[in-house]
Amino acid sequence: MNEKDLLNKNKALVNTRQLWEPFQELMKERLETLRVRLEKAPEEVAVYRLQGEIANVRWLLGLRERVNG
Repeated sequence: MNEKDLLNKNKALVNTRQLWEPFQELMKERLETLRVRLEKAPEEVAVYRLQGEIANVRWLLGLRERVNG
């Protein structure tokens, strides 16, 4: 299955307000938690891992645009 087909399977999530808004709020809270952890990261490896997690959360926050775009 290609990426376009997988994205299409998420139309219900991103186009249903009762589903999308709580998911979006959860991701925003996660992003803030990761930002705080990043600021306090004690070592370089932790910084890189947290940057990767932040990139994934941002990707999820942009899911609606990718699905409907």
